[in-house]
Amino acid sequence: MIVLLDFDDTLSEYSHFIRLYTESMANLLTQTFGGSLENWTRCTIKMVIAIEADYVARFIGNPLNGYKRWRRHANNLAADLLFDDAEVTAPPDVVRIVRALHNSAVAKSAAIFPGMAETVTSLHQSGIPLCIASGNDSKHIRSAISPLDIGRFFKRLYGPDLVDCAKEGPEFYARIAQDQGQRPQEFLVVDNDPAALQWASDSGMSVLHVHLLATAPSARDMFDLPTITNSSDLAQLVLELAHVHN
Repeated sequence: MIVLLDFDDTLSEYSHFIRLYTESMANLLTQTFGGSLENWTRCTIKMVIAIEADYVARFIGNPLNGYKRWRRHANNLAADLLFDDAEVTAPPDVVRIVRALHNSAVAKSAAIFPGMAETVTSLHQSGIPLCIASGNDSKHIRSAISPLDIGRFFKRLYGPDLVDCAKEGPEFYARIAQDQGQRPQEFLVVDNDPAALQWASDSGMSVLHVHLLATAPSARDMFDLPTITNSSDLAQLVLELAHVHN
């Protein structure tokens, strides 16, 4: 059984990450281009919100709507948005520089849940094949986990860029299975999002719901399965499910 681990709010706390990322990106932009930290912070927040809105408009209900093509568009859009209200002029190679700064900011913004690095290590040492299955690009994931040195435990860091499909439907999981050369029944998806779990289930994969946030899950956050709320319990349950599967 191959385990597909989600990233945002499964391995990493998104709200904590985005706070750290905004601070890190604004600092790097200030150091690189000059201007005020306050203004770059506003520009970064504006950029993040606008890119998310652009993604939603393109892919919700249409996950096969050309993710790789959109990613190139989004890189250009991010640079344009950052400099719309900037106090300095954008250099000719601004897209390349902004992407490099973005990767650096992500690496400075690790927000992995306590105990999850140990859980990943334990599963790897137990012989469980691991992959990431995230709505984030593979380069983003690699940067985000680089400070913890757990990237080597994953066979592949699946983001939409590797399968040219947004994580907005069962097609995303079907393409991962195809890329791995395995039947969907050979996978266990671990995710916090009930919608993602439903898509994975619809594709034929087994699913496991986790909720590691400090707040209790609301009704809309729940999936009709037992919910893991402690990272220390996750490795043991995955091992038990793998044993039953095999």
